[in-house]
Amino acid sequence: MDGYANIWWNGVTRSAHRVAYELAIGPIPPGLVIDHLLSRGCVLHHCVNPAHLEAVTPTVNNARQRHKSHEQRVRDGKKGAAIRWGKPLP
Repeated sequence: MDGYANIWWNGVTRSAHRVAYELAIGPIPPGLVIDHLLSRGCVLHHCVNPAHLEAVTPTVNNARQRHKSHEQRVRDGKKGAAIRWGKPLP
């Protein structure tokens, strides 16, 4: 489990935050990913609040992830949860 919520949408299982972004804001531009913005108060990967989401390049997303503390990664279910539950890291 990676902390992301999933939804059955149009006959396919998809990430709920991506569906929420597309419904509220529009299509995700090719080559971009959806970032949960800590600066907007978002610390949970299962969050689907469009106000907490931004389409960014993978490079920007990864750079922002590195600035999160271990405690924030544990709270948002990213890697820290895998360590906490004894699961191997991806």
